[in-house]
Amino acid sequence: MAILVKDGACVKLSGGDPFKNANFEVNNEDDNNGIDILYNEGDQGYSFQVDISCNSDYLFANNFLTSDGNSYVASFSSSTGCKNGQISALWTWFKSNKWPMFVVFLLGGLVITFFGRKLFKPVLFITGIIMATSLVMLIFYSTFLKSDTKSWVGWVVLASSLLLGCLLGYVFVKIVRLGAFCLAAWGGFSVGLLLFNAFAYKMNSDVGFWCFTLGFALVFGVLALCFFDHILIHATAILGSFMAIYGIGLVAGKYTNPFTIVELIKHGQMDSIDPIFYAYLAGNIALYVLGVLYQYNHKRKNPDHDPYEDLRRHRHRY
Repeated sequence: MAILVKDGACVKLSGGDPFKNANFEVNNEDDNNGIDILYNEGDQGYSFQVDISCNSDYLFANNFLTSDGNSYVASFSSSTGCKNGQISALWTWFKSNKWPMFVVFLLGGLVITFFGRKLFKPVLFITGIIMATSLVMLIFYSTFLKSDTKSWVGWVVLASSLLLGCLLGYVFVKIVRLGAFCLAAWGGFSVGLLLFNAFAYKMNSDVGFWCFTLGFALVFGVLALCFFDHILIHATAILGSFMAIYGIGLVAGKYTNPFTIVELIKHGQMDSIDPIFYAYLAGNIALYVLGVLYQYNHKRKNPDHDPYEDLRRHRHRY
């Protein structure tokens, strides 16, 4: 609670809970310009805001307090105003290049959502590219590339990972069981991301996050080897819808990133999911349902088209 002594009397500038009685706003989601905290539940007619700019060299520096009538603003520079963790650098790069990423995620997502069955082997190839690219970018940005790394470096890493992705995609097409497992697992991982973001983020644990999401991935991957006809339809629909909606979230904003939410909660930069995310989730579900219906309709109208023939042959062999 913030208290101001004015004319010998105590004035309450905020409520008692520093999280529930405050609104956190990042100054620029595409940069690292700090955060603003607007406190509420203070005495009527008074307002109090804290502006924290990023300065990674100091915990607390350049502090001053200004006022305009009964509105007070405390400003200072601090490392707490900077984005936390190396993994955030990857999403900084994504946001800095959000329009090309929007096109890639939206178009790729829609193709996988609606044509996951019809174009099964091309989708396996795309899955290889997505997996290799994601893993390489994640490894590079979680080790030695930082949030202030030049954008062109990210593009070089991306181009290199695409070459590796083409190789992995070729392997998936040739070894269909491996490709189907990874495709379904990627769909399950997307389910885990969505559910963690919507409901399980309160566990506030990096280990819990990875166990939760990878658990879904493993379940979907194993099930795909036994019930591929149905699991692969649902997995591709949910994976594609996740990609498409995430692409929209990159440019529209307010899409809570599941990979950084634990970090933000730990550092007190957020305490709950932005309600707008649930609108994105509703869009995810709607697009997923449309994708499933379209794929099952294609299956019904084309009984002679069996994209999973290789999987079926392997199952009967064993």
